[in-house]
Amino acid sequence: MRQRTEKILWILSILLVLAAWAAGANRAGESLQAPIRSVDSSISRLELIAEDMYRGQSPSGEIYVILESHPGYGGAVKTATLVGADKRVRQVAVLESSETSSYLANVLKTGLMEKFPGTMLDTPPQVDAVSGATMTSTAIISGLERAVKRVNQVAFGVPFMEEPREIPSWEIAKAAATLGLFVLALWVSSSWFPWSKKWGVRVSLLCGFIVLGVLYASQPSIATVVLLLSGAWSSGLASYAAILCLLLGACVVLVTRKNLYCQMICPFGAVQQGLGSILRPKALVLPQALRWLSRFTALVAIVLGLYYRKPGLSSFEPFSMVFSFIGSGLIYATAILAVLASLLVLRPWCNTLCPVKAVFDFISFGRGWLMPLKHKERSHEEK
Repeated sequence: MRQRTEKILWILSILLVLAAWAAGANRAGESLQAPIRSVDSSISRLELIAEDMYRGQSPSGEIYVILESHPGYGGAVKTATLVGADKRVRQVAVLESSETSSYLANVLKTGLMEKFPGTMLDTPPQVDAVSGATMTSTAIISGLERAVKRVNQVAFGVPFMEEPREIPSWEIAKAAATLGLFVLALWVSSSWFPWSKKWGVRVSLLCGFIVLGVLYASQPSIATVVLLLSGAWSSGLASYAAILCLLLGACVVLVTRKNLYCQMICPFGAVQQGLGSILRPKALVLPQALRWLSRFTALVAIVLGLYYRKPGLSSFEPFSMVFSFIGSGLIYATAILAVLASLLVLRPWCNTLCPVKAVFDFISFGRGWLMPLKHKERSHEEK
């Protein structure tokens, strides 16, 4: 009876996610003129004059509105740049963002956006990226700079050369290091590993902590799941390491039914296990209701993220606070509680509310349920 209930809930979860995806796609297709007018309500008679470029009227005269998207950490960041007929930037704003809200807030409070209004198109300001939110701030700066060049070309006849986007060498190195972590974990978990598996797991966790935590701070989260399912990654990302890590982890679960990412790679899991080794806490036996709470929380986060098409809306994990020192007050409190609890309980976050583990458990359950059906069908056909 219990297994049947779980199968029904598994199917309902998929249907709910599909419904949220479809509803979110419908919302994303709505007109952009309302968001543009939210930047400046005095604009009237908007007409499209080029791709993502509008001409309208404001109380001060003719005005151009340029929309630009540039890859950020969590997806494309869409900006709006308003330019007057005198070639002066009137206003800039972020229209849409898939970034985690705390990262975006950290960028906006630095006054980065205030450096553009009042400048001339021919003399754009030199703006540096914001430390601690480099990818998000770079996406905003690049979008605004390209908007200035485009309106200069379309409206005022000043040509500019489009610079091709190339994959940086450090991003290739990051992908290779992520792949290397899974190769190491597979080797340690296999029968071919010749040394102590206990120490092999520790070395694997240490490597995950250094690579995905300290060096890159790019561990997958529930926002990564939303980013992948929504298709927002197709418009470009500043870094694909988190998505690659999620896909590799899912593939390993499907092939081996082992959650090697959570057990042997996760940097926050390494932090909890390392702290736990100080007082050697006993493993926590969770009530079944608490396990369902983590799954329900993950499902709600995915549905909301897909419907609003904002992966950052789904993020509630303490990873960003632990490794980047960026996050809301709630995330800060969660990080402190998880770290302190790690001294008393074995991997408290992993065993209670981690949504990534819940997603891998979901994949593992589906794999265990559906794969035997295929074997039965084959054996039936052979008979």
